[in-house]
Amino acid sequence: MANSNSGFSTHDPRNNPMTYKTLDAYLATKDSRPAPGRKNNTRAIRRDEKSIAIQLHATDILIFHSSGAITLNSGGWRTSTTKSRINEYLPSGYQVNQKAGEWYINGDVYADGMQVTPKGTLKGTLSKTKHDARQKERKACNRYAHDFTAALLAGQVPAPSGGDCWACCKIIGNTDGQHIRDHIEEKYYVPRLLVNACEEVPTSLYVKGMIGELWREGVDGISGFDTDILKRDIPAIIRKYCQHQLDIATN
Repeated sequence: MANSNSGFSTHDPRNNPMTYKTLDAYLATKDSRPAPGRKNNTRAIRRDEKSIAIQLHATDILIFHSSGAITLNSGGWRTSTTKSRINEYLPSGYQVNQKAGEWYINGDVYADGMQVTPKGTLKGTLSKTKHDARQKERKACNRYAHDFTAALLAGQVPAPSGGDCWACCKIIGNTDGQHIRDHIEEKYYVPRLLVNACEEVPTSLYVKGMIGELWREGVDGISGFDTDILKRDIPAIIRKYCQHQLDIATN
């Protein structure tokens, strides 16, 4: 079994099939160590006496069970890195692919919590009804992101305040993304939502500074060059944030 000092940058499931037994032996007397073939951000962690997780950052992207089952989970981070890392540790013969913003595994629509069963079948993939609904939400996120940006650059989105959505201000909890759906449906361009998006989605300090300048000085206070940058970057930031909140693959 390759380990963190093997010299290999990634794990090769064709040469070293990943199973609960191989991970159990890999951890031996330890409860946690870098995942095979990895030096940082991806770890193998013993969760209990019958399950061992492959964790990317703070998300258990795969859980290998002693029964032989494997549970898959993106944690809502449907990114190319998450997909690549899941594929790295899935057994040979299974692969997550992305098409038109949707994840598929061996032709079936992927869903968090799904499993590769001990018999090798897939359990808990997404139904066609839910798939169609998610495609509709993906398009709605894209429209909302562009409309939000247009309103912001027209001076119609004020600086964040105590009057913003309480869920976006994190005064009240939100676990299912419903308030994001409400904002999209109502075309409510919440200033705090943009702040949250810039914190969650990798955003340059330059763009963050220009947003702050726009809120301080107004639309006329930023140059045409900066306006063009905001027109280019903000839609992607908001779209990715909304997609993550609604557990949709980001692209």
